[in-house]
Amino acid sequence: MIEQWSDGIYLVNRYSRYSVGCWILYYNGECAILEFPQFDGASPVDEVSAIVEQHGVNVRYLICSHSHYDHFYPSTASAFQDRFPHSHLVLQSGFRPRARMLRDVHYFDDTAVLNIGGEPLYLVFAPKHSWTDTHVIFRGSIFTGDWALGTLRSVNAFVPANVKHASIDRLQRFPHEIGGYHIHKLFSTHANDRREGINFQHLLNETHIDRKGW
Repeated sequence: MIEQWSDGIYLVNRYSRYSVGCWILYYNGECAILEFPQFDGASPVDEVSAIVEQHGVNVRYLICSHSHYDHFYPSTASAFQDRFPHSHLVLQSGFRPRARMLRDVHYFDDTAVLNIGGEPLYLVFAPKHSWTDTHVIFRGSIFTGDWALGTLRSVNAFVPANVKHASIDRLQRFPHEIGGYHIHKLFSTHANDRREGINFQHLLNETHIDRKGW
């Protein structure tokens, strides 16, 4: 199974009982792999390998939306490193405790700017669902991990409200800080939320609201 969700954005498959997607972000002969889910059947490493080898794609980066076990399984990340030894594993600094077994990890604190075939890929740290929430912005689309949108609330209650508000503000500022970047599509990494033609600023304004009963 492989589905094209947008220009250069492909869902390879969904894995484990949590149905976590593994994604290929592609441009001009190069790609990044997003998410390292646990699996009990088809291997995301094997499925990604078959696709990139068939099309002659160079895997430049391995990235992840946050460090929860369903998205970041260290053994899967290690297997991706073994399969693509020339790729760079890029993670937010909060991943360090979970990534101890991995080699040559490139950590960032707030923002990382990567390059895929001449196209920028942005990683923006903004915790709301977890303390390692990394938003992936590529070709006008944003992956928001497991963020609940349209409400301040979250399935994870350990990130305090003031931090959530600061994270929302940060995402609102980011497109302007890099020159008026237009984010018009939004995807969850579970592939259960797909929005096109969005008003990104309005959606984030709605996410500031602490909606009772959510």
